[in-house]
Amino acid sequence: MKDKMNERRKAYDRNKGRERLRDSLAERDDEVFHSLLLPHKISKKKLNQIFIPDVEEHRKWLDRAQYDKCQIKDLARHVPKMTYYSTLTLNRIVRFVVEAIDEYYMHSEYKSPAVALKLFPVTTKEKADEDFLVDDEIHRMFEVFKKMRSSLRYPLDATCADIFILALLTALRPGELKGVKKRDWNNKTHEIAITRTGEYEDERTKTEKSKASIIVILEAAEILNHRCEMLSDSNDFIFQK
Repeated sequence: MKDKMNERRKAYDRNKGRERLRDSLAERDDEVFHSLLLPHKISKKKLNQIFIPDVEEHRKWLDRAQYDKCQIKDLARHVPKMTYYSTLTLNRIVRFVVEAIDEYYMHSEYKSPAVALKLFPVTTKEKADEDFLVDDEIHRMFEVFKKMRSSLRYPLDATCADIFILALLTALRPGELKGVKKRDWNNKTHEIAITRTGEYEDERTKTEKSKASIIVILEAAEILNHRCEMLSDSNDFIFQK
């Protein structure tokens, strides 16, 4: 399993041409590996010595696993605050163990014992009014962003305000807006083409269905026109990285 972890650190998705896993993701994998796998006896076994009772027992152990939430390192002042791991974190290590075991049994005549290691169910909270901008909240939010744009204290504030205003007016994701170049904006038809996402190094969209062309209202067009006036090259990003 340690070999598998090393492979994950060097992972590269050739199908989508992704960059190597970001350091933050690799560090997170290391954290759950050392916290939720190494302390359990299943990590001491070879893959061919792991059976269904082992993975079932490991999952029960994960369900009870806790960590110390207290950030104070001074032992004299440190008061442990034990809390359970999130479902997201637990499923991260479950997927890793399943992947490692299934890979070993890929060409075996025996069934992989990982079939007994189920993901933890994710509970989805129902959306309520407080999860959305309603009534005059939208107008108040616009006023906040407009003040940010007019403030000369922090130049980045104006850029962030423009992104959030456009996100509210167009329903586009901030990552999609960050991927828009000057040539993607047609100031005559007020049409904006979404062909890439600024969150990825290879500039792909999140999915093929994410590619779109939409017509925006006048207020959004004014923001895009203003930002494009500051760019000389049609290949420049409207929101510079």
